[in-house]
Amino acid sequence: MAHGLLAAQRIIDEKDKQISEMKPKAAFADQVTDSKDAIDIGSFAKVVKDENIKIGRNKLFEWLRNQKILMHNNVPYQRYIDNSWFKVIETTKDTCYGVKCFTKTLITGRGQIQIVEKLREQFAVK
Repeated sequence: MAHGLLAAQRIIDEKDKQISEMKPKAAFADQVTDSKDAIDIGSFAKVVKDENIKIGRNKLFEWLRNQKILMHNNVPYQRYIDNSWFKVIETTKDTCYGVKCFTKTLITGRGQIQIVEKLREQFAVK
């Protein structure tokens, strides 16, 4: 009988350990999932830094291009837009040459979760 209790206690201890390891990931997921708006990649780089992933804005863009998530012009590949990782919006800017149209890539809550998981595998500070 005591052997059965010890086995059960080991299982409970293992599950408690798993829960402790998942808490930061769950908190991050809750935070970005609750966000209704997509954010620009520069802002996302700051969020990533808060997650103990040491990568800046420019290196993040480079990494996303190397991973074939963004094209050379920083627009996401269509499959990532279709999977709701990104939104691409058109904006206008007044320049000395007149009004110009630009595209801006925004990352959704779902995209933030997916990309943070990929980044953790490579850049997380242990």
